[in-house]
Amino acid sequence: MNRIAAKTGWEWIHAGFTIFKKRPFFLVNLLFLYMMMIVLVSMVPMVGQMLPVFTIAIFTFLFMNATLLVDRDQPLTFGRLFSTLDRLTFFRLFALSGCYIVFGLIVAGISTVLDEGALFALVMTREGTPSLSDEQMTRAGYMALAIIVLYIPFFMLTWFAAPLIGWRQMGVPKAMFYSFFTVAHNWRPFIVYALGFLVVGFIIPSLAGGIIGPMLGGIVGAFVIYIISVTVTTVLYCSFYPTYRSIFGIPVLDD
Repeated sequence: MNRIAAKTGWEWIHAGFTIFKKRPFFLVNLLFLYMMMIVLVSMVPMVGQMLPVFTIAIFTFLFMNATLLVDRDQPLTFGRLFSTLDRLTFFRLFALSGCYIVFGLIVAGISTVLDEGALFALVMTREGTPSLSDEQMTRAGYMALAIIVLYIPFFMLTWFAAPLIGWRQMGVPKAMFYSFFTVAHNWRPFIVYALGFLVVGFIIPSLAGGIIGPMLGGIVGAFVIYIISVTVTTVLYCSFYPTYRSIFGIPVLDD
C-alpha cells in the first residue's frame, strides 16, 4: 500500500478521463444499462425501492474491472466482464451493498428522533414543499449537515471495499477495515479528489445547463445537457479505478 501526495487527488480525475477516451461508447453504455436496470427494478411492487441498493457494490466492482481492462488495453466484452464475478465474490458484494441499507436506516432513525422527520419530509415530498415552520427548517438543515458528517466514515469504510473483495478475495469486514484505514492514511489526496469531484460532477454541468439550455432551448438543449451529464458521470466512475491503482497497484487478473 502506497502513501501518495495530495495533488494525486486531481490526477485521479484526469486518469479517469484518459481511460474514458479509450472506450467511451462501451463505458457509457455500461453505465446506461445499469441506470435502466435500476429504473426497471424500481417498478417491482413493495421491494422495488430497496433492490437497486443491493447492486451498488456489484456494479462498482464490475465497472472498476471494466476500467482496469480498458487501462491495460485488453479485449473488453460484456461476457468477459461478467465472467470475473464468481459466486463467492457476488455474495460478498451483495452483503457489502446491504451495508448501504443499514446506513440509510440508521440515518433515517437519527433524523426522525432529532428533527422529528423534517428532513425526511423535505426529501420525500414530491408535490411542492411541505409546510414546515422556520424552526423545523433550521433543524432539517442541521440534520443535513450531520448526515454529511456521518457519511464520511461510511465513505471511508466502503470506498475500497468492493475492489478489495473482488481483486484481493477479502471478506466484507476485512475489506471495510482496510478501506477505512487506507483512506485515513491518504486523507490529503482524497480531500483534493472530493473537491475535484464536486467541480467536475456538479459545478461544470450546472454551468453548462445554465448556458446551453437557454441558448438551444427545448428538446435540443435538454438532449445536449443530458449527454454532458452522462459523459461527466461516466468519467467520474472511470476515476474510481485510478484511486485503487495508485495505492494498491495494478490488480493481477487471470488472462
